[in-house]
Amino acid sequence: MKKVRFVKEPGYIYDLLCVFTLYFNDEYWETVFINRQKAAEDVSFYKKVIEEFGPIPDDLRIFFALDTKRNARVFMTKYYFDPFGEEIFSGNYNISALQRELSDYDRVTRNVLEYYFGYAPAEVLEECLTSVKTANNLIRESEYSDRTKNALYSFLIDPAEVLQRLIYELITKEFMLSKQYERHVPELSALKENFDIDAVAEKLKKFNVVSVDLDGFSEVVVSFCINNKNHISARYHDDTVLLSLGFDYEDAIKYLSDDIMEINLHEFGAAISEKNRVSILQYIYENKEVTIKEIEQALNLAGTNAYYHLTLMIRAGILKNRNHGKTILYSVNHKYFASLSRTIEKYSAENSSEN
Repeated sequence: MKKVRFVKEPGYIYDLLCVFTLYFNDEYWETVFINRQKAAEDVSFYKKVIEEFGPIPDDLRIFFALDTKRNARVFMTKYYFDPFGEEIFSGNYNISALQRELSDYDRVTRNVLEYYFGYAPAEVLEECLTSVKTANNLIRESEYSDRTKNALYSFLIDPAEVLQRLIYELITKEFMLSKQYERHVPELSALKENFDIDAVAEKLKKFNVVSVDLDGFSEVVVSFCINNKNHISARYHDDTVLLSLGFDYEDAIKYLSDDIMEINLHEFGAAISEKNRVSILQYIYENKEVTIKEIEQALNLAGTNAYYHLTLMIRAGILKNRNHGKTILYSVNHKYFASLSRTIEKYSAENSSEN
């Protein structure tokens, strides 16, 4: 029988980062992370989260805003969550650990330069550490929005001051989050009591976004989120899988399963409008099932960008994936295109009411 263990982390840290990420990316969040079966309810829920936790200083946007033109991951997730797999599995990655990592001002500054200006020569980035003029030139010549440029100016002029403000905001929001969790103890307890690992495993096999085969793991560690209500993700370590689930994960699975194919033309257009995503779709179609590494090599894409495009296309329903051991294979979701064909078929005939 599979062993199930419940932990507070990483769901709690996901929720903390969610507060900031949602604040700076609310429109993107409402496009990608809502359950369209409950769209109005979800939009209202996320707006209340933003209102509850209050405003965040704009110079912190460089740590949480997503710029889809250049970067595929939010800075904080890329540098201060994803790399800490072992600590996350052990339950030791918490607000104190995050604060400790962010207190290394020099390292954070180097990470910011790499994240935003990784295309520049290494010697230029190194010079930015001691020359405000070089940093200003790099920012001015970039394609980022004025708000992002202003935040970068502010940070590179005085990294310590901005990082102290970031740490303060994280601690303040974490205190508010702890009170929120206290209010939701009954709901969190009910999620644990009613959790059926076999039922969840079966549903996940039909899930288009994170297809997880739990048969190969002797232990499943589960962590719930409150604010990131539709969140579903999996991490692997030896013979253990860590599932992070939003409190509304059952409805999210149901919405994203193969059986539900309600086509949103606006979402389809947004998902397919970027040329790299068209190339990815064609490559996967021609090769049936592929790994992310094969996509990176065939299309000359960076890993983070390939991941970003795949995630958006899967969320839209265009692609699906499945686990083959610990390897994720991506394929075209043919059911989606069959439904898409039916959806647009009405536009192929004249509207009789116009005749």
